[in-house]
Amino acid sequence: MAWVKELGPRTASDGWKNDFPLAHEMPNTVVIDCSRLELPIHPMFAVRLRVFTDWHQGRGRTVQIVPPVDPRTKKLFEAMGIAPQVDPAAEDDAILPVTRLGEYLEVEEVAGRQVSIAISDLGVGIPEHIRQRYPEWSDDGWAIAYATEERVSGTGDPHRGFGFSAVFEAALTSSLSAARMDILSANGFCRTQSVQENRKTEAMPATRYRRGTWITYDLVSI
Repeated sequence: MAWVKELGPRTASDGWKNDFPLAHEMPNTVVIDCSRLELPIHPMFAVRLRVFTDWHQGRGRTVQIVPPVDPRTKKLFEAMGIAPQVDPAAEDDAILPVTRLGEYLEVEEVAGRQVSIAISDLGVGIPEHIRQRYPEWSDDGWAIAYATEERVSGTGDPHRGFGFSAVFEAALTSSLSAARMDILSANGFCRTQSVQENRKTEAMPATRYRRGTWITYDLVSI
């Protein structure tokens, strides 16, 4: 007898708050029917389903994932590396690779010393956007730097332009010692660092032109 879960078309769009049980008393065969799924697929749905399949496979169960019928959904489903049938060699190219940490030292190695967040888009880029209101900011690097300051916005919207000060202040709790944000956009590069309440901003030309905006945000614990 198999344990079978059939998912609806919109199940994956909000991370799906229902249960993927990690239970020892489950049958030896587990089936997740994703055939009706439709886009979009929430990243946390992918994480939860991957953890579920990996956990049960690690306990000797057979886990079967029925892929989406819709071709676009199936393509993204496979690209996110959700299904356990995915060739492990292909996971290097997965949008959302999942790595099992089984040993104490493996957990310690990633247990919070640094968290990195990366965000990107392919819009007009920060320099061009901010120069709609501040055309005199011709240097791309410093245009990016100025755009991160409070009360500066290319939109003119009074609800925009809060800057990144609050972000850094919220990040630097008693358990964290430093935060760093790198921004690449167009021909500019800007790095803002905050260490023990001291904030420093550096702006310079990028090594090459970048379409859109690329941001990395690192939080380093003591």
